[in-house]
Amino acid sequence: MMSFIKISSASKMDIVLHEEPTCEKHIKIMFSVTLIPFIKTKYYKIIPGFAFLIIASSVFSPAYYRNYYLDQPEINSIDLAIGTIVYAYLSYIYLDWEKNSCFEHTSVKRQDEIISQGFYWLFMIYWLYDGVIQFNNHQEPVVLIQVGNVFMSTAWFVYFSTSSLLYYYICIKLTQRSQSINLWIKSLKRTRPLIGDFFIAYKLHHKAIKSFGRSWNFIVVMGFIILTYHIPIDICNVFIQHRYTDIAGVVVKTTGLLWYTYNICRLNDMDNKVVSYLYKHNLYSKEEMKQIEKYAIYHELGLSFYGIKINGPLIVKLGLLTINLIIPTIYALISNKIIGQE
Repeated sequence: MMSFIKISSASKMDIVLHEEPTCEKHIKIMFSVTLIPFIKTKYYKIIPGFAFLIIASSVFSPAYYRNYYLDQPEINSIDLAIGTIVYAYLSYIYLDWEKNSCFEHTSVKRQDEIISQGFYWLFMIYWLYDGVIQFNNHQEPVVLIQVGNVFMSTAWFVYFSTSSLLYYYICIKLTQRSQSINLWIKSLKRTRPLIGDFFIAYKLHHKAIKSFGRSWNFIVVMGFIILTYHIPIDICNVFIQHRYTDIAGVVVKTTGLLWYTYNICRLNDMDNKVVSYLYKHNLYSKEEMKQIEKYAIYHELGLSFYGIKINGPLIVKLGLLTINLIIPTIYALISNKIIGQE
């Protein structure tokens, strides 16, 4: 499939004919799995509405199916509530997908695409893994019990297919942005644009991330929170409650969070990369560089989450906080548990 796209040069946007990249084809397929695209059809828009009702009603499962979760029903209900909100928000965004998709129609490096797609499949496999555990926990040959298993498994399928799609989309989109900026930076040494042309190109990249942030900042933050808060819960389940089936969750969520965070940081460090590149190759005078640095402060090329910018320095600070505060606390809890058992 061929499509007209816009590519930023040193001073303008050019319209060229380009083949649709593989990563964006994958996103379309993944969207189909969630059933959301049916919302734009005339006769089948009830299908995503039905999927929404399933996941929304499953939030209250601890009230009408108390024996489904052996423990932590509140945590599972919170996850499903978040999934319900995300599914509704994504359905709303899809109504004007041409505008809200923010596709750049550029291919990403093969290894980046493979890693992001790998996590998509890992999350979907985790849904299957969790479903097997639940069916194994409720083997009673009672119709209502098995109907409940199917119902809850379907609700979790909607949750995982939606969250897996968003994980892949966000990682690919952030990679596309980083790659576009990188290509532009490398072109500066070759083209040596005038300061006015530089600001025009810089503004185009700034507008691109602002457009993305308007529609997707909420989803990016939700994804970061879901991945983050689950990890300590699963670790405690493994070491304190001896639920070794949660080891898979710890591995998948931790590695997924690392890759997710890496893509955010890689984009958010681009501001500094542009300035350092200009200094390194001495492309502009000292007066012009002061203008560029001042302009970059108020025109970020990365994502700002309601005033919080996740980048390398912030991750280092959080890492030090974890080492000095959280890890000793977890160690103390585990030690007390072991001593109490003795």
